[in-house]
Amino acid sequence: MPYRDDGRLGGRLSAHRARAASWLWAGILGIACAPLFGWFAATDRHTSMRPIIGIFVMGGFGFYALKEWLRLRAIGVALHERGFLYLSGTITPMTITWDELASLEARYVPGLRKLGVRDEGNRVALLLVTKSGAHVDLPKELEGFASLCATIERQTGLPVTRTLVQNVMHR
Repeated sequence: MPYRDDGRLGGRLSAHRARAASWLWAGILGIACAPLFGWFAATDRHTSMRPIIGIFVMGGFGFYALKEWLRLRAIGVALHERGFLYLSGTITPMTITWDELASLEARYVPGLRKLGVRDEGNRVALLLVTKSGAHVDLPKELEGFASLCATIERQTGLPVTRTLVQNVMHR
């Protein structure tokens, strides 16, 4: 992750980039399958609404997945001794020291076995709120997400609020 370090954060410990290749392939598959549904609708003797609806559903899913891929590939976090640097695709990265953080919120989904907050595998994001009110949302697609969360929790010493998110789209 290329960036200009201002020296305020100390030595760099690790860098974490978002892995979003699965979103890219889902988008390509969704957009590629939309014309296939159109072909089924056009060549069938008794056309039903299912293939026509499938065109819009698969196309919409494909575009949503590509949009998510574009959003995630710009995200990066560089951990330092006295804080971290958050890259969100904007022009200037956000530099945050450990003492600037006011609260931590771990967001979970119910999961397949409906364990929710009791299973760390169901954690989908870590929301960091600074004392100035800025929000930083770290998604689970970051490389080494579990160790990144553990390091932030250990360095700040703040209690982690566990929140169950019912809809993954609202994470």
